[in-house]
Amino acid sequence: LFVRFLYFYLTLDRPTGHTQSLILGAVLVIVGFQIVVIGLIADIISANRKLIEEILVRQRRREIEGEGNPKGSGRPTSKAS
Repeated sequence: LFVRFLYFYLTLDRPTGHTQSLILGAVLVIVGFQIVVIGLIADIISANRKLIEEILVRQRRREIEGEGNPKGSGRPTSKAS
């Protein structure tokens, strides 16, 4: 669409009436850029989910094997007198 606009702009004596091609081309470029950015964000979120899942699996294994804190959540216990 940009090529069409440039062709008419350079070849016609009065280059008017073809700004629709320029506007549509600009909108499509912006939408394409947004799609690429959304794809990158989705890929980063996917990697984050995999890391979180791996962390949860390791924590569960430690709890099952008894390597974790046997008292519970790891908070200090208060001694009531």
